[in-house]
Amino acid sequence: MLTRFLISCSYEQLHLTSKNVIVLKNAVDDASVSDTIYKLNKMANKTNVYIYLDTPGGSVESGNRLLTEIKKYNLSCIADKAYSMGFVLLQGCKTRYVTPYARIMQHQISYGIKGEKAKVDSYQQFINQLEDELVVMQANRVLLTPQEFRYKTMNEWWMTGKHALSNNCADKMVDVFCDEKLTKQNYTVNYGPIKLVYSQCPLITDPIDTKIG
Repeated sequence: MLTRFLISCSYEQLHLTSKNVIVLKNAVDDASVSDTIYKLNKMANKTNVYIYLDTPGGSVESGNRLLTEIKKYNLSCIADKAYSMGFVLLQGCKTRYVTPYARIMQHQISYGIKGEKAKVDSYQQFINQLEDELVVMQANRVLLTPQEFRYKTMNEWWMTGKHALSNNCADKMVDVFCDEKLTKQNYTVNYGPIKLVYSQCPLITDPIDTKIG
C-alpha cells in the first residue's frame, strides 16, 4: 500500500488588483521611483495600497524619495526580492509582508566618488549623515542596536522569508494572488528594436510576449 503524506502550509492571503498594488521592479533609481510615485499619486484612495518589492536595490537618494512617500501614506509592502535599498524601503513600511520564498539582503552603504580632496571629504560627511539616519531607522525596526545592525550587515545579511520573520525583519508571511484583470493588464519595456511585454501581475516575472520592430 502506498501512503502519501501531504504537508499543508497555510498563510494569510493577499489579493492584488489594479487598484491596490504598485510594483517596484528592477533597480531603485530616479526613473523607477518617479514612476512609482506617479502611480501612487493617481490613486484617489491610498488606504490598503501595497508596494510590491522586486528589486536588487540602487540609489539611496532616489530610494529616500520613495521612503518619504511610504511613510507619509503609511503604506504596507510585500517583499519578494528586497536587496540593499529595497531592504530599507521594506523596513519603512507599516506592515512588512514577505512571500514564502522571499529573498532579502542588507549590506553596508557603498558609493564611488572622485575629485578634489576637500569636496570628497564634504561628500563623505554627507554620506555618513545618510548612513547614520538609515541605520538607526532600520535597527529600531528590527529590534537591534545600531552597532548590532552594522555588525549584521558588515558582510551582507541574507535571509529567506521565514528567517526574515525570525529576525524581526518582516511581520507576516503571505500567499499573494493576482486577480484576472491585473493579470491581463500589461506594460512594454523597449530594448532598442526589441519590445518585451510583461503582465502587471508581479508574480509573472518573465515577458509574456516579445516583439521586434
